Amino acid sequence: MRHEQLQSIQKAWLHTKGFLLIEVMLAIAVFLLFVSVLTTAYLTGQESTVLAGNRARAILFAEEGLEAVRNIHDAGFSNLSNGTHGLAISANQWIFSGTQDTSDIFTRTIQISDVDTKRKTATSTVTWQQNQQRPGSVTLSTRLTNWKNTSNTPDCINQASKIFINTSNSELGGNNKELRGVTVQNTDASCDCTIDIVTAHWNINRFIEEIKIDSTKVWSKNGPGTPTNKQPSDTELNIQDVTLIKNSGDIDIDKFKFDGNMSGAMFTIMFTMKDGTTTSTASFSSQ
Repeated sequence: MRHEQLQSIQKAWLHTKGFLLIEVMLAIAVFLLFVSVLTTAYLTGQESTVLAGNRARAILFAEEGLEAVRNIHDAGFSNLSNGTHGLAISANQWIFSGTQDTSDIFTRTIQISDVDTKRKTATSTVTWQQNQQRPGSVTLSTRLTNWKNTSNTPDCINQASKIFINTSNSELGGNNKELRGVTVQNTDASCDCTIDIVTAHWNINRFIEEIKIDSTKVWSKNGPGTPTNKQPSDTELNIQDVTLIKNSGDIDIDKFKFDGNMSGAMFTIMFTMKDGTTTSTASFSSQ
């Protein structure tokens, strides 16, 4: 009897010992998982802090690039030669040097391009390697004007004031999917004016697909112009620029093409000119 009791106690002990071993192993596994999660969270937080700091430094480096370009511009508009440049300091003055410049982990390039004969766009781009898998990039832009120009060429300023838009003959065509009959003209006797952006508003749930002016497709969902794809009402459509020569007379806006029936729609059309000024129609309908 005593022998049987001893065996029973031994079996119970081994059984209990087995459960204790499993519980210890589970506790260790949970502890290791907890430590792993905390370590990952800590390292991720550290990396995010470093990435945010590097991005802030990159923005400052890009802003410095634009400020340098402004200094070069102030010394003479002709100094802004088109192309890709780096920056350097010579005789306490900023100058263009090479095609890029660097600071620590950052590489900066300055892109200069024409807007028109009196304006240029300066773009400062800074790139760096955020980590082994992902590069970083920051881009800032500004426009610079030849405000020292003293030529006798007429300044075509406030171009929008010289534009007349006629909607009195507007109508729908193409199975009522196309707005036609709108015309535009440049009334100025000395300056050409250029349309840069068209913004159309309509009050039904349709999308615009194409604009054609003077028999030329200037924007469509597949290009030319941006953005691509069908667009909703009130989207700024950066068209292929249309220049209206002085005293142009009526220029047909052959069509605004939509993706569905526009019967009963009310329209407003706004033009943004190359100098940034705008003009728009009153609200009108076409049957």
